[in-house]
Amino acid sequence: TLAVEITSALKRGDLQQIRRKVEFFSTVTGRRVDAVYVITPFIHDRNPDAVVAVASSMGITVVWPRP
Repeated sequence: TLAVEITSALKRGDLQQIRRKVEFFSTVTGRRVDAVYVITPFIHDRNPDAVVAVASSMGITVVWPRP
């Protein structure tokens, strides 16, 4: 099972919300989520690489066009 979040801009605080959505889905359906992806064209942070690193540590893969 894959969880995909598509957003116009990703902020550091959005990562916790995405994680809670995945946990809620798993609780309601009883299905384990194998991978979590966030697709965005823009990371709204002074250090976008740090946001990607935090997401990675949470098990979230960020797909975005690197500058």
